[in-house]
Amino acid sequence: MKRNIFTLIAAIYSIIYGIYLIAYFGDASSSIGGAIAGSLVAPHMVTVVLAAVFLLVGYCIRKAWAILTGAILISVSAALFPMYAMFVLIPIILAWIGYAKSKKTV
Repeated sequence: MKRNIFTLIAAIYSIIYGIYLIAYFGDASSSIGGAIAGSLVAPHMVTVVLAAVFLLVGYCIRKAWAILTGAILISVSAALFPMYAMFVLIPIILAWIGYAKSKKTV
C-alpha cells in the first residue's frame, strides 16, 4: 500500500500549529489574563497535539483507524475553540481526504 501524502501534510501542519500553540500560550501564565487565556485554549491545544500524534502514527503504520482518530480529534479541536477554527481548517480537510483514500481493512 502506498503512503498517504494527505495524512502526512495534515500531520506536519498539525505539529507546527501545536508547537505554535504551546509556545504562545504555554508561557502566558505570568499574568491573570494569560492564565485565563491559557486555560481556555488548553482543550484545543491538547486535541491538536493528540491529533498530530495519531495522524503521524496512521501515516507511519498505514492504519486507517489511526488516521480516522486523528481526523476526528482535529475536527473536535475546531469545535472546542471556534475562534481558532480557521487555523485547523486545512488539516481537517486533508485528514478526512487522507482517511477516505486509506485502505480500509476489516
